[in-house]
Amino acid sequence: MRRLCQVIVALLLCGATVQAQQDSRQQISLSKARFGDRFLSRYDASYLNYGWVNYQNYREAIPIFKRYDALGNYLTEGYEVFRMEEFRKASAVQDGSLLWKGRFYQNWMRHLIIASDGYRGWTTRITVGDAIRTQFTPLTLDMARFNGVRWDMASSNNRFTLLVSRLSDPIKLDLKNQLGPGGQALRVNDGLYLMGGHWESHVGDFLVLGATYLNIHRFDATRGFTTNTMKGLTPPSTTLSSVVVRFQDDSPEDGVGGAVVFDVKAVARIIENGQERFEELEIDDIERSDGVIDAARHVEASGTFVNRDNQNIPNFIEYVYEVPDSTHGVEFSTIVANDYRILIRQDHLYRDSRGRNNRRETNFLIVRRADDNVVDLSNRRRVVFEHGMQTGQDVVGLNARLRLKGFDVNGEIARSSDFFQFASEHGSRSDQDEMAGYVTVSRELPGLSLGLEAFHIGPAFGGFQHKSQARENAEMSGDLSTDGVELENEHIRTLGTKYFFNVARQDPIGTDVTEGGSSTNTPIYALVDDNDDMDQWPDDWVQDWDIAGRRIKYLESDAGIYPFFDDDVDGYADNNRNRNQSADSEEAFLMYFTDPREFYWGDDFNNNFVLDAWEDDDQPNYPYYKDERGFHAVIEFEPQHDVSVILGRYDVDQVAGSGGNEVDYGRISAQRQLTPTLWVRADHESKSVKDDISNPYFDFVLREQTQGRLIPFQFFFPDEIEYRDSFVHRGLWHAKYRPNVAWQFNAKARYETNSQNAVTLVDGTRRPKDAYDFIGFLAKGGYVRKLGRWTLMPRFKVQYMKRERDSVPLPIVEGLLLAPILRADYHLTTRTTIRLGAQGLPLLNDRRIDYRDGDNDSNHRTYLITYYNQSDFGGYKVGTEVGAEYRLQDFDLKGRSDESYVRYFVRMVAGVGKVR
Repeated sequence: MRRLCQVIVALLLCGATVQAQQDSRQQISLSKARFGDRFLSRYDASYLNYGWVNYQNYREAIPIFKRYDALGNYLTEGYEVFRMEEFRKASAVQDGSLLWKGRFYQNWMRHLIIASDGYRGWTTRITVGDAIRTQFTPLTLDMARFNGVRWDMASSNNRFTLLVSRLSDPIKLDLKNQLGPGGQALRVNDGLYLMGGHWESHVGDFLVLGATYLNIHRFDATRGFTTNTMKGLTPPSTTLSSVVVRFQDDSPEDGVGGAVVFDVKAVARIIENGQERFEELEIDDIERSDGVIDAARHVEASGTFVNRDNQNIPNFIEYVYEVPDSTHGVEFSTIVANDYRILIRQDHLYRDSRGRNNRRETNFLIVRRADDNVVDLSNRRRVVFEHGMQTGQDVVGLNARLRLKGFDVNGEIARSSDFFQFASEHGSRSDQDEMAGYVTVSRELPGLSLGLEAFHIGPAFGGFQHKSQARENAEMSGDLSTDGVELENEHIRTLGTKYFFNVARQDPIGTDVTEGGSSTNTPIYALVDDNDDMDQWPDDWVQDWDIAGRRIKYLESDAGIYPFFDDDVDGYADNNRNRNQSADSEEAFLMYFTDPREFYWGDDFNNNFVLDAWEDDDQPNYPYYKDERGFHAVIEFEPQHDVSVILGRYDVDQVAGSGGNEVDYGRISAQRQLTPTLWVRADHESKSVKDDISNPYFDFVLREQTQGRLIPFQFFFPDEIEYRDSFVHRGLWHAKYRPNVAWQFNAKARYETNSQNAVTLVDGTRRPKDAYDFIGFLAKGGYVRKLGRWTLMPRFKVQYMKRERDSVPLPIVEGLLLAPILRADYHLTTRTTIRLGAQGLPLLNDRRIDYRDGDNDSNHRTYLITYYNQSDFGGYKVGTEVGAEYRLQDFDLKGRSDESYVRYFVRMVAGVGKVR
């Protein structure tokens, strides 16, 4: 027995030595007996030692497991972060559309995953993300926040992109909120999908050819794969009860020549017991506004009326038809004339998951618009259309760029097709096509440049524009004038395709419902964003315009539509250096570096006194405005160095609208370094204008809130159409003078004179001759002097602006700003500085004078002291600012309450570059 024990011990020692040599760095774990073991023992709890190997924690917090593909191939040891699945069967299936984003898609991947590879000259990337900037062509696709999957491939001469997104029900996550262990999943039975692609090839070095196809369609997983098509389906469980057809004036602002209706007929397609028959429907009811005119053989709806909410609304006539059971389509035939607009909506029953019937009412959708603004019945015609709900949309486009023999030709043509279906299982289908296209030709010659462009974008391209009553009122109310109006969320977005859902879906322009966002039964989806400042947020998304934070939980980065210059190319407008809620030209100290928008130069092709470079319009970022066609010819030459002369003409007409924009213009621009210390630039434009196209826009109005803070609120401003028949002179003179390194001066003079000729409007109103002018002067200067540890920086700014109309005794705007500024820095060490600032001194006030209303005259004082330190920490450059600020606004008017506040703050900035 003793010898047997010695043998066993020796074998164990040898085995332990070999095991230690072979697996010294492998962790030993509990093992369970396997088939074929010669002993009956089930578990072998061997000794665990962490001298050689690290301890591996349990995978409770991080679910890292071995992962396999659908064929059983081992992929990796990791975690699943994203899944998109669609289930279709011949029969119904519940929750057939699944979108899931795992916990680590949010917490680790930060909403973006990219897989890449290369093969024989091709590179490929598959990208999954919540906000992927995606652009195909100007007319087809331009989205700042594409939420879905895209697959890109590229070689030396070819590129293509495929994409897919569940457009109606994405998961939009907030980086500020962490997901739980289960991630976030969203299952739906019906919704919208976006899919498509773009291809582009280079032919030699002179030609680029491209093609685009995009499709949006409504799916319904409960109806099987044989029923679902790329043209889409109507919402499930929908039984139509009545249809309402509305006729109204397409240009109600002129008050004349609106919709004239001679006859309306409706024919229903009914299928009973497998037999199809057609039945003419009787008019069940006629509803009309008070301003409708009855004639012997027709009725007319022209102009507007004031409704119960005191809103200016277009006059209308509505024909109501009850729809019989077993109806699968309704076709309308109408005889109309003049400037008509035809809209349609429906009432229906929706049977929910509990078997209850719920009444639903869709919004009016435009189905037809008259071309031009006819007022003499000369366009009388029969218009035929079918009723249907929006189920999908196709966009097909071709683009090309040719460079040959000095010519540069760039163009694109696209067609959008909107699909509709009557709300029944075998409902009739209809569609509506619209074209858009443009071409530009340029030629560069020595000292001479030539350019020509032509374009056409139909009113129904990408879907008709749709406006709520509040929005129509905002555009037509004369009492709004220059004050503007604040619009609610649902009245801002007017372009895109509107779909109706019986069960509310998340609003595409808001935050996710799970993040506190809103939902709607009528979401609007657009393939081309309205994104005038070209940032990460489309202009109609609440994260961009609602910077006062009433509808969002956090102030997002890049919030605020402040289109402006970005000379330092940091992706942010230069007129908001501190990235807060106000333009720098309105803030103490910062106003020295930035001027109001009136003191900059740029194009104003649409003639609304807002420079195109930073106009926040309500249009998608098409290269040209929707519902417009026209041409533009331009020639530029340089008679001498640093002098440019431009002559041009453009003629633009609305396709369905009644407006036009005809301009002949000439420009001259000259800049020169006259002396080593003096630089000057002069820009001038003279133009003859006949423009009666309305171009409304949005802008921010500062409102004073608690503690004296100025909070910007977005307002809608109608175009007052001041250039119906005008001759305009406009320009900017700019000079910079720097006699030495210590002194610098800057001066600007901006002017615009609009001499308005007398015109007769469409309604016969005579507008007399008038003038609408602007003039502004600005001067500022500064001095820098170092005295030991001190750096002294006295500065000043003087600014005067006046806008007036000859026919009005008082100026519209006239104000003067006198801002003395004293800045001083005391350098304690190379890394620590005490910074002092005072704008407005006891004997030299920061003075604001309102010549139009003296009650607004006031003195301002702003005092600021900060302790600033720059340090290195954890591989980062850290700037720390501790300070206090005092502000006072002292009004001259006795009895008017003054405003003042004190602010204390601590601020830290961490970066990888130099912090100053």
